[in-house]
Amino acid sequence: VLIYAQYFVNDLNGRQRDLRIHRVMLPLFNQLYAYSVVFFTIERAFATLFWSWYERQGRSTLIVLIVASSVVE
Repeated sequence: VLIYAQYFVNDLNGRQRDLRIHRVMLPLFNQLYAYSVVFFTIERAFATLFWSWYERQGRSTLIVLIVASSVVE
């Protein structure tokens, strides 16, 4: 968005709203990406350490996924 605004927008006042939205949304998406990486790392580590239990795919496996996502948030 910022590169587009710098090169293709002659009247920057018309794009101020888009730039403000970008400034708010960028940190939110960066945090979402970081949290998703942490969640997948926790889940895969648990699946690797306790693979025989994890492969049975019981209800307790879902509980572990819910707890892992809660820990991340």
